[in-house]
Amino acid sequence: KKVNEQGFEIGNHSATHARLDTMGISGLKREIIDSKNQLVNQFGYCYSFAYPFHLSSKVSDQLVSDTHLFCRNFLKNDNELFFWANDSANSLESRENIINKSVESKSW
Repeated sequence: KKVNEQGFEIGNHSATHARLDTMGISGLKREIIDSKNQLVNQFGYCYSFAYPFHLSSKVSDQLVSDTHLFCRNFLKNDNELFFWANDSANSLESRENIINKSVESKSW
């Protein structure tokens, strides 16, 4: 709570840090949606998700994109989803360009 009060975002990283690429829909909902709801109940918000082990599946990608504003530090390109990647420049200007492109294309 102290970190949150100092202005840091508390993001979702799943309920139990499980491998989401091997789970069925009920497990994924528990790991992604239920854990987000717990954070919302405690802090009043939950905007981002970071995949445990950087592993996902099409179903987990869809659940995350349906329930979170963005996904952090995930190296993946997909025609339908935009994932924030650790670009080599890693500068403020580089990050702003990524965000602007996403906004312009109305992608995630």
